[in-house]
Amino acid sequence: QHEIRWSGVLGRRMPIMSAREKRMSEDLMFSGGLDTDGVTEAMERFLFDHFKVSSDKGMKKREGLHFVNRILRHEHRRKDSLLVRTGSGKGNHPKAVSLKHTGLGRFTGIKEEDTLYIREIFGECRISERELALIENEACTGGNELCRLWIAESGGNTEGEGQSREAAEIRKSRALQRKRNEKYAEERAALIRSSVRILSAHIDTVLSSYLKHLPEKAKAGRIRPEIAYRIPLVRDTAVFLKDGDETESELEADILLDASQSRMHSQEVLSSEAYIIAKSLTAAGIPVRVRTFRSIRGYTVIETLKDIDDRDCRGIFSYYTGGWNRDSVAIRAAGAMGGNVLYGQDTGNRRMLLVLTDANPNDSAPFLTGDGLINMEYEGAAAVKDTADAVKELRERDMRVGAVFFGNPAHLGNVQQIYGNEYVQIRRNEQLAQGVGDLLLKMLE
Repeated sequence: QHEIRWSGVLGRRMPIMSAREKRMSEDLMFSGGLDTDGVTEAMERFLFDHFKVSSDKGMKKREGLHFVNRILRHEHRRKDSLLVRTGSGKGNHPKAVSLKHTGLGRFTGIKEEDTLYIREIFGECRISERELALIENEACTGGNELCRLWIAESGGNTEGEGQSREAAEIRKSRALQRKRNEKYAEERAALIRSSVRILSAHIDTVLSSYLKHLPEKAKAGRIRPEIAYRIPLVRDTAVFLKDGDETESELEADILLDASQSRMHSQEVLSSEAYIIAKSLTAAGIPVRVRTFRSIRGYTVIETLKDIDDRDCRGIFSYYTGGWNRDSVAIRAAGAMGGNVLYGQDTGNRRMLLVLTDANPNDSAPFLTGDGLINMEYEGAAAVKDTADAVKELRERDMRVGAVFFGNPAHLGNVQQIYGNEYVQIRRNEQLAQGVGDLLLKMLE
C-alpha cells in the first residue's frame, strides 16, 4: 500500500496489481476528514469485507481501536529458531544467507517461553540481575526498549541432560563448527603466524608514536590561545604545550563479532580474522576481550569467546552463527560492559571497540515508533541510523569505535554512515594486518 500511495504522489508508474489488490488498495484510501472513530470503523469494514474478520458488536470504541491495532500488527508470534542453516543468498556472496522478514509481527515484549528458549540454548545468564538491568538501561532504549539482553558463556548450554532435540542438535552443530574453524586455521597456520607478526609489529609502531606525544604545560612551545590572557594578567608564562614524558593511560580493546545467520558461510574466515587481531593486540601488551552477538526472540545474546585476562585466544574458534543481528543494542551493551563501568568506576584505560561486521543490521523484533500503533521492521535505513546513533554515543563518551568490514559491497554505504572513516574493508586475510594497523592509527588519532 505504501508503494501504491507514493507512486501516485510522485507521479510514478503504478505497480502491477491483480483485480483484488486494486479493490483493496482503493478501499484503504480513507478520507482525510475521518476522526479516530471514523478510521476505526473504516478499518473494521475493510477487514470484514476482504478477510471476513469482525470485532465484537458490543465492543467499545477504545477496544475497537485496540482490535484494529492487533490485526494490523498480526497477533501471531514468530518462533525464531537458532537452528536455521539455509537462507536467501543476500549475505557476503551468492552462497551466503540472510534471514527474511515475513511481515511485521506483533511484538509486545519478551514472553516466558522466549526466556526459557534462550536459557535452554545458551545456558544461564552469567551476570546478576542487577548488573543485567544496568546494562539494559544503557542498551535497550528508544526504539529498542522492548528488547532484552542475555550475557552467556561461550559455547552455549553444554549440559546435555534434559535438553530438547533442538538444543542437542545445536550443541552438536557448535562442536562441529569449532572443528571446522580450527581446521581452517591449521591449514593456514603459516599465513596466520605471519599476519600476527606483521600486525603486532605495526601496533607497536603505532603505540610508540602515539604514546610519546601527550602534551604537558610549558613556558615555551605551542601556545594555548584560550589561556594566553594569563601572561599580562597574572604574569603566568606556562601557557604553552610541549611533548612530555608522561604516556597515555593503558589501552584495552573489545572485539565484537556479528554472529548472525548472514555470516554462516564465513565462520572459518571470521574466526581466523578475530584470532589474528586478538593475538596481535595481546602480543603488543593490550588487554583484549572478544565477544559475539546475535538477536533472537527479542533477546540480544552476547557470548564471550575470550576474556580480558585470558592470553589464550583459541576460544575464538568457538565462533558459531545463527539468528538475527540488532547491532545498536550490542554496541551499546559493549560500551556499558567494559572495565568497571557497571559500577560507575572508570579504570582509566583508553577503550577501543572493533566491530567485525557486514553493516547490515536486521532483526525480527520491530523498531518501536512514537505512536506505538504500527511499528517499523528493524532493517534498512532505520536500523542503520539506530546503529550509527549507538556508535556516536560511545564516541561522545571518549571510546574509540571502528569497524572491520567483511561483507557485501552493496552495504559499503551503510558502514560509512555508521562508522564514518574509521573502518577498513577486508576482502581476504592477506589484507588484514596492514588494514587493521592503519585502522588503529586512525582510531587513536
